[in-house]
Amino acid sequence: MPDTLQTTGPSADVLAKAIVAQAEEEAKKIRQTAEAEAERILAEAKAEKDKRDASESREETARVRKQAATELALARFEARHGLLKAREELIEQVFVELPAALDALRKSAAYPRLLAGLVHEATAALQGERFIVKVAPEDRSAAAQAMGDNDGGKIQIEEDAGVRGGCVVWQEDRRAYYDNSFTAIVARAKPRLRPMVAEWLFGKDESWRVS
Repeated sequence: MPDTLQTTGPSADVLAKAIVAQAEEEAKKIRQTAEAEAERILAEAKAEKDKRDASESREETARVRKQAATELALARFEARHGLLKAREELIEQVFVELPAALDALRKSAAYPRLLAGLVHEATAALQGERFIVKVAPEDRSAAAQAMGDNDGGKIQIEEDAGVRGGCVVWQEDRRAYYDNSFTAIVARAKPRLRPMVAEWLFGKDESWRVS
């Protein structure tokens, strides 16, 4: 059975940036909806507190104010929870929209250069002098452009309908391979990509805080 090498290289960062670029508009919509809901929750809670403060009797002052403060704190918690939920939904949405984002990347002028980097990353991790590079049939021309003279005949390009973006590189004797397809890169890098996506989408944006 052939060995597969599973490592995370700089290619994951390139894909993450491409993914995030597709999510900017969605981020704006979710942000606006979440902030509006948080403001509504807090406004209702504060209005109720003011109403109770105005109608309270001296005997009930302490009890009513304590109850109002508790309810306001709960409203703030609910608003904060709503913002965090929207934030997590957006991050997940980025990965849901991943196939479309990666297809767009494959159609860009920068794709042959990225593909060349993925191939070289894979061959550097494998032993041997000659390699077989499997790419999607529609990526054949990009692969040929990326490889140039096929590195002096050391690389053979083959089409594989199972590869959707990126490449799978085999040793010539097919004893080991390195899966640098988009699907494999994202799968093994998702734990690291997720916080990176969150940071790029939100950074230190204080509007996602509820005081």
